[in-house]
Amino acid sequence: MKRMPLARHRRIARSAVLATVAGGAVLLGGVFGAGSASASTTGVPPALIQRNVNSVLPEADVSGVLYGRDIHGAVRTWNGSSWNTSGVPGDVIPTSYNGNLYSTNYLPAGAGTTELQELQGATYVTVATFPGQIGQVVASGSELFMSDSEPDGTYSLLSYDGRTVTPVASQLGDLEGLIDNGGTLYYDAIGADGNDDIYNVSGGTSALVYANQYYDQATTLNGALYFFNNLGGTTSIDWTGTLEELSGSTLTTLNTGSVLTNPESSSYYPTVVTYHGTVYLNVPQDFGGELYAVQGNALKDIGSVPGADDSLVVHGDSLFGGWYDGQMQTVSAGSWLYNDLAVAGTPTPAATPTISGATTVGKTLTANPGPWYPTAELTYRWTRNGTTIPKATSSTYTTASADASAALRVIITGTAPGYSAVSRTSPPTNIAAGTITYKTLTAAGTPTVGKTLTATFGGLTPPTASVKYQWRLNGAAVARATTKTFAVTAADANRSISVSVTVSAPGFTTITAKSPGRTIGRALTRTPTPAVTGNATVGDTLTAKAGSWAPNPVALHYQWQLAGKAIPGATRATYKLISADAGKSIRVMVTGTKTGYTPVQTASAGRTVKK
Repeated sequence: MKRMPLARHRRIARSAVLATVAGGAVLLGGVFGAGSASASTTGVPPALIQRNVNSVLPEADVSGVLYGRDIHGAVRTWNGSSWNTSGVPGDVIPTSYNGNLYSTNYLPAGAGTTELQELQGATYVTVATFPGQIGQVVASGSELFMSDSEPDGTYSLLSYDGRTVTPVASQLGDLEGLIDNGGTLYYDAIGADGNDDIYNVSGGTSALVYANQYYDQATTLNGALYFFNNLGGTTSIDWTGTLEELSGSTLTTLNTGSVLTNPESSSYYPTVVTYHGTVYLNVPQDFGGELYAVQGNALKDIGSVPGADDSLVVHGDSLFGGWYDGQMQTVSAGSWLYNDLAVAGTPTPAATPTISGATTVGKTLTANPGPWYPTAELTYRWTRNGTTIPKATSSTYTTASADASAALRVIITGTAPGYSAVSRTSPPTNIAAGTITYKTLTAAGTPTVGKTLTATFGGLTPPTASVKYQWRLNGAAVARATTKTFAVTAADANRSISVSVTVSAPGFTTITAKSPGRTIGRALTRTPTPAVTGNATVGDTLTAKAGSWAPNPVALHYQWQLAGKAIPGATRATYKLISADAGKSIRVMVTGTKTGYTPVQTASAGRTVKK
């Protein structure tokens, strides 16, 4: 796309700046006549509008200080009521980087070089020198980036890391719109293809983000880039364009080209800023502008801005603007300030609120209000089939049993100073019955004649669910065995025991479950504690005395243990002590088994092995 040189070069010289603030005053236009400071008939407080204040154009907020430029090009600072001499050398507004201020000083008279200067104490000291003339300086991430107009007519992007100036991109047809977006630098340039493209810089490397988009100034909000895209015109002041939102690699046009035209032939492009969490666009007119606010994917016409066809800068909790006449600083200039202005109205959400989350009982739902204009304080009220749910007043709601098969809605009410409250209601969300879940179900205990088994749930949800039990032998229900426990009798021996359950809870679907079966064994009638005979001295042999087990015969199995751990291969009734056993406790484990009976394991007393 062809550049429009007159307006373009004015914007470069001005270093148009964007900023973001939070909280405080609400900006609205359309209540002032040009040059008037009186309140409208709606009874709102008057805006503070200061015109022709030392003929200074506000341009940038740097570290909380508002900088402007007078009709002679000298830099000034705002003290709250008037413009002072800034103390900045030359005509360059400084940039904050690593907690300090930096400026540039172009050396003409044949030198064709620029000095990068750092404020040290009260004096700017040169820290780097390089060929060409710097147009913009922006801090992003850990570096300071500069657009450099080279002696050969091309442009370069340079970076400074506090020690060294490094080229990032070169031989560009044009370069501007440098802006930090969450620690990543974005810029607009004419590349090798001859078109305006948007780039960013990551890891010292420049990369194309979106082709054939042109901007000279932008703002950011929630990671997205907002800018005016020039669609061209027959003269430098005959422009038409669109407001674009670039989020990642997705580009969204927020208006049609017919909206943003220049019917009064202003010499300046539209300016975008982020103010109170909303992106504003000022479309220049002759000695004024038309202000728009971004709402969702559309623009809302806020009203006229008196005397602001060029700059728009956020400083503190105020929005500053200014204008120069068509003769470009040669006849007159002025500036104005909006502060603490509220117009009675209704805050408007861009979209109907929605509800997200799993739509079953026991799950948590979240209300999604969407963006509101202006930024509003939101309150929440959840309803069930049209009736307010007591104490359900947060942005999230955990569904209860009473919500099963009901339609839930959330009503969001927005309030803002100077505005009438407004409420928006979400579409209904139908809630289904919840699902009862558990991790484990077992018949716990020893499955032996004479013992008692207990049905045990692991991780039952909801934990208050009602459980009905039924014990089963070989799969068949046992009459009257419907409690949590089951006493095993001799008649149950050699059969498989399990427990089945029916689980229910209000608002949840009833489930049934069955534990794994376990084989019931008879109990051995005599299981004596073994004894160990012999000297517990290294080199001697110990002997296990298992005693008499019943009913006879019972198969006996041995396992010697040292310090509580099994000794590999030590599975006989005798064990010879070795030097490695010295000083440790030794014992023998005896396990008795018999077909149709539950195995039993017994242990001898421990003995300390001597050397």
